[in-house]
Amino acid sequence: MNMLDYFFHLDQYILALIPEWGTYVYTLIAFVIFMESACILTPFLPGDGLLFMLGVFAAQQVIDFEVTVMVVFFATFIGYGINFYLGRWLGAKIMPWCQKKGIAKSINNSQRFYQNYGIKALVIARFIPVVRTFLPMVIGVLNISKWQFWVINFMGATLWVGTLIGLGWVSGKLGMVSSHMSVVIYGIMAISVVPLFYEGIKIMRKKHV
Repeated sequence: MNMLDYFFHLDQYILALIPEWGTYVYTLIAFVIFMESACILTPFLPGDGLLFMLGVFAAQQVIDFEVTVMVVFFATFIGYGINFYLGRWLGAKIMPWCQKKGIAKSINNSQRFYQNYGIKALVIARFIPVVRTFLPMVIGVLNISKWQFWVINFMGATLWVGTLIGLGWVSGKLGMVSSHMSVVIYGIMAISVVPLFYEGIKIMRKKHV
């Protein structure tokens, strides 16, 4: 199997890799989560599903729960930081390059998302694939204060990691995954859109006031 398949679909192959890679599997996990958080060229890498499955395997004691949480948290926390500073340092210079690469639409969507929700968009976007990857760079381009970014980054990473790995851990303990996989998958999808749905309702209410 091509090594790239492991990176692009780690949530599907992680269980098979654990016996072969041993503790080095944490390095692979960190790399995938870091790249999904830090690089706007890899927004398609597994995120939500991978965290959930890690929680399941931690509940089954296939991997260590505490180590997994720390590895994932620091990978996404630092990845977001690098993404933010790339936007801050490169600024508007990166926009023509994005246009040439055909990812301007994702940038524009992230900008509108930030305009609607402000700095708290950095927390909400953690649960929305693609937007999650582009938003830190967009916020960096907008040049918000660094301390504000790091505080919100910490909150978002904590909520994202805690919610999805925690949900996976509970599901693994209850033995729900093997017999109710389709339900679990739809559950992850639902959790991913709840914050956006909630904020959308608030915006609609404000418009009608």
